[in-house]
Amino acid sequence: MTDRLLFCFFDELARVGYAQIDLDYVAWMAEVDNESLRSRYPQKESFFEGLLEEAHHAGMKAIETSADLNFKDTLFEFFMARIDALMPYKPGLVHFADDLRPSSNSFSMISVLWNLYGRSMNHFSCMLGKLNLRASDPLRQKAREHALWITDMRVGYVWLSDVTDHHSQTMSYLDQSLDQLKTHYGGIFAEKG
Repeated sequence: MTDRLLFCFFDELARVGYAQIDLDYVAWMAEVDNESLRSRYPQKESFFEGLLEEAHHAGMKAIETSADLNFKDTLFEFFMARIDALMPYKPGLVHFADDLRPSSNSFSMISVLWNLYGRSMNHFSCMLGKLNLRASDPLRQKAREHALWITDMRVGYVWLSDVTDHHSQTMSYLDQSLDQLKTHYGGIFAEKG
């Protein structure tokens, strides 16, 4: 049910935009009653949280299957698994990004992104823990999380406009971004703890 609800929400987002989405219509499209939809996704923002969770789980699964890879390649697999998980929802995400351009309703959409920021930081903390790279110093830990978040946002922006087969622009940009991560932020990842 969750996947169907997410798909219907982001399909409708692609069609009408964030401000115009009617959750009752999304429930009808997903063939669930309104109560079921609202128990899982009480508001529009909840769909973005659900999508972020889906992407996080895909990324964590990629880490589990890439134990023999170096740090950069592990991060590459993590970010690409997240992108692959988001692929079915790309048209809606593209429309959402287009709607973020200055307009009368962009404040509510920016607040959606702000609310997802904390969840993203928790996801990156979890990922660093899985890689045994959680820092004992809270400032170093936050720096690691922010460096990964910046990489995620930059690559996501490229992915949204990537029209090539098999994400070739995105993969190339991700590779460059991970090199930049090492160059600019390598010191914060250089040592465990």
